[in-house]
Amino acid sequence: KGREILKVGEYNEVVSMAGAVDQHPVAGPLFCAGFAEQSFTWPDPATGIVCKGRTDWLSYGPGGIVLVDLKTARSSDAREFGRSAASYGYHMQLAHYVAGLLANGVEVVQVLIVVVESSAPYDVCVYEVTDDQLAKAAADVAALLARVKECEESGEWPGRSNEITPLDLPAWVMGSDDVAVLWGAT
Repeated sequence: KGREILKVGEYNEVVSMAGAVDQHPVAGPLFCAGFAEQSFTWPDPATGIVCKGRTDWLSYGPGGIVLVDLKTARSSDAREFGRSAASYGYHMQLAHYVAGLLANGVEVVQVLIVVVESSAPYDVCVYEVTDDQLAKAAADVAALLARVKECEESGEWPGRSNEITPLDLPAWVMGSDDVAVLWGAT
C-alpha cells in the first residue's frame, strides 16, 4: 500500500512491449483466445517425482492446443536468442510442460516462443521449438529427474565440482589462433 510497483517509464515500456506483441501479425492472434498461466502437477512416470508447471499461454491452433511462452530479450535475433534459449534451458522447460500437459490429458500440437525485445522499437519474433528439439530436451529433462531421484535416495547432493578446477576462459581472452581466424588475421 502506498508503494509504486512500476515507475512511469517502466510502465510505458511494458505497455509498448505489449502493444508490439498485439500488433505483430503472428504473435498478436496467438493471444486472442486461450488460457493464461495455467498451473498443473503430474507424477513423472519414470521416477515418481511430482512435477509442476505453469504455462504462460495455451492458445487454440488449427490442429489443437498451442503452448506459447512469452520472453523478453535484449535481441530477438534468431542466433542470439537461440544461444540465450539454450543457456537458460527454455527448450527443456517447454518439453517439461508438454509432458505435464499430456499427463493431464492435454495434447500440445505446437510449441512457440514469442520474443519481444526489451527496448524500442520492441521487435517481436515468434520461434517454433521443433519436435527434434523437444525430443532432445525431454531426454535431458528425464536425465535430470533421474539424477534428482538418485540424490533423494542417497541423501547426497553433489555440487558442480569437489576439486580444484582450471578456469575455462573464452578463447579470445588467451589470444587463441581460433580467434585470429575469426578476425581474418594470419
